[in-house]
Amino acid sequence: MKFMPYIGFVSSLSLIAVLGLTSCSGDDEAIQSQSKGTPQKLTLITSLAPFFDVQRMDTRALPAGYVAYNELYPTTTPPNTTIGVFMTPERADAISDFIYAGYDDQGHPTNQWTSTVTITEGTQYYIYGFMPKEDAANASITDLNGNGPNDSGVDWSLGAKMQLQMNTVTPADVCLIVGVKKYEPATIPPPAIEETGIQLGQFGYLGGPRSTNFVYLLLKHIYAALHFKMSLDATYASLRTIKVTQVELIADAPLSSTIDLDITLTANDNGLDPVPDGSITYTPTSGGSTTAAAVIFPWTGGPTEFELPTNPSYSDHIGCFAPNSCQSLTLRTTFDVYDKQGNLTRKSAVADNKINIEAAELKAGESLTVNLLVRPTYLYVLSDPDLDNPTITISN
Repeated sequence: MKFMPYIGFVSSLSLIAVLGLTSCSGDDEAIQSQSKGTPQKLTLITSLAPFFDVQRMDTRALPAGYVAYNELYPTTTPPNTTIGVFMTPERADAISDFIYAGYDDQGHPTNQWTSTVTITEGTQYYIYGFMPKEDAANASITDLNGNGPNDSGVDWSLGAKMQLQMNTVTPADVCLIVGVKKYEPATIPPPAIEETGIQLGQFGYLGGPRSTNFVYLLLKHIYAALHFKMSLDATYASLRTIKVTQVELIADAPLSSTIDLDITLTANDNGLDPVPDGSITYTPTSGGSTTAAAVIFPWTGGPTEFELPTNPSYSDHIGCFAPNSCQSLTLRTTFDVYDKQGNLTRKSAVADNKINIEAAELKAGESLTVNLLVRPTYLYVLSDPDLDNPTITISN
């Protein structure tokens, strides 16, 4: 199997965040009584670095490896896309949730996240955060000296330390904000991220008036990923239809079901990665469960089954895991088998495929592509469905 970087970057991905600031309906009286800030609707129009296809990047003025989110391939599941943001200094003790706007009619990801937060005009903010908020537990932030939101002498301009607890194995693409740039004057639609001059290591955002502002964000992958390409053998496809009902990624003998992350982000004006190697420690949660698994299909609000396409076409799925958290993983696929007349011949068949990964080989920001081919060990008699028992094999 070949290890591949997450598209042309060393563990990085980009996010264009466009924040549209408008008053919420029904907020007029509350606004009049507030001395600090105004509740305003913020819309993030995001972009991320593609995961796997190194050849299709066009970075232009961006840091190497950054493209629009809707060019990311493949994307994480929709229920794992909320961005959690600390708007320091005023909201360092609370996380603002930016909710993903969803997918278009063709199933392609859009570039918008929205939230309502309090913005004080003229206040210098420093934005730190991560994705997905759904996976995180016990998220907190301090400045680089360990001072908390309520301590005196806090300087958020130099960077921050974050503490997160995340699932060891997850369908989510776990990442950090590693660059911020405000764009003014505001225009709709906003300019492409390539035109902004955004740099790694900058986190400042100056609060504006109740008008439209734009903030562009860069994010970085901090988990490793497995990219599964599932297809059906062409000969077998002429005899049977396979519908997959569940795909699980299971860690074999993990130390814990969750990981405690201690993260140091160091701000700079030189365009350097604020989270270089060694800036994140991954510690299995003490006393946690030793069962770590993630359902990467289906997901809440999505389809409950899919028909396997015939090779060389394939169906894409991704699962992520904390680096150095397990030596191997198992992909468990549950599927139903139908004959070409639509009769169910085998229900809830299960195939397990072990994926051996030495902890030192697959690092944060790297992915492994696994080709899975469903085929029988021999062709069965069509009139005897009891013998219809295909297998799933790793073909690369």
